[in-house]
Amino acid sequence: MKFLFLAGAVAMVLFVFSGCGQISEKAVVSKVDDSVQIVALKEICRQEVTDFVRSNLIMCMGLYNGEIFYLQEFEDTFRLFFFHPEKDWTHTVNFPKGKGPGELQQAMGVRIMDEIIMIPDFFMKRLNIFSLDGSFMDSFQMDGKSGPDSILNFAFEGDTLYYCGMTETLVGRYNVSSAMVEKRVFKGTNHVPSDGDLFSGVSLVKEKEGLLYAGHISAPFRITVFNDKLQTMKKFRVENREQYTPVKWAIGPGYTSNAGDHVISSLALHKGVLAAPECSLRIRKKGNRFSLENFQGRLYVIDADDGKLALVLTHPLFDRISILSMVGIDDDYLVFYINRQPENGVEGVSSLVVCNVPPEVKELFR
Repeated sequence: MKFLFLAGAVAMVLFVFSGCGQISEKAVVSKVDDSVQIVALKEICRQEVTDFVRSNLIMCMGLYNGEIFYLQEFEDTFRLFFFHPEKDWTHTVNFPKGKGPGELQQAMGVRIMDEIIMIPDFFMKRLNIFSLDGSFMDSFQMDGKSGPDSILNFAFEGDTLYYCGMTETLVGRYNVSSAMVEKRVFKGTNHVPSDGDLFSGVSLVKEKEGLLYAGHISAPFRITVFNDKLQTMKKFRVENREQYTPVKWAIGPGYTSNAGDHVISSLALHKGVLAAPECSLRIRKKGNRFSLENFQGRLYVIDADDGKLALVLTHPLFDRISILSMVGIDDDYLVFYINRQPENGVEGVSSLVVCNVPPEVKELFR
């Protein structure tokens, strides 16, 4: 059993699209115009986020069985905090810090599926598997020869890890049980990034026994759809009213980062409906300093079958935000994370917000 190596910060994946197998359809292009219905979200509750993990926060939150969770980090432990949007109770699951079995040095993401919690550890170069009560079940180490290159975003189904690599792999399929990469689509470049290179990326969601959706971080807004053989099946694109700044590497003495507008840094899928921010994150560089800037946020709802933009979702909190991340969607709840930097004497915001799924979205479910 080999190890899964995951690395990254808020912007998680390097992705350069460069021909991905057999393309069965041309890109489906939608425009944001007056013909697209705008729907206001109705909020149920919000939960202030405190003591969040120090890196990769977007991949350390989720929606599972009607509960919302996010990962906290303390001096000697990681804690998974759960809350129910309509019940007055919470519960937590603790994971000790350390190097032993069931211990974590760093958490690069959290996925929960089939009553199993999966947490990749970058420093220990392993994937840890826990039960829902936090009991340690297993871990998988990576073999440098047969394992994937540095993973920056991932999705699971059964024993299969679908991932995006930092240096070589556009999209890969890794069998956890056999510890082998079964299939890879190469992005056509494997050099170490230089200052000013395009920083492109992808967020992954997997349809159960179905297609794999990859949302690109760098503008324009686009999603590439793969089958289980990692052949490109579809491409979706949305032409925004606003022009966004492509994300580029910013590398210099003492720093390695990026700057630009991160478009799809998170992506949710439920019953044939995709939901993603129009823009997720705005980073600006001045000299050798980096800062988040506030922007106007919106959520796009896309029909996963035909690839067309179906709805635009709004919320009062979307006016002047620094981070907008899609956390999850199910039959009842649509959940997003929002961060707003303090501005002009107004306090900042860092909250998970739970809304009712609008009837217009439910009509799209299949």
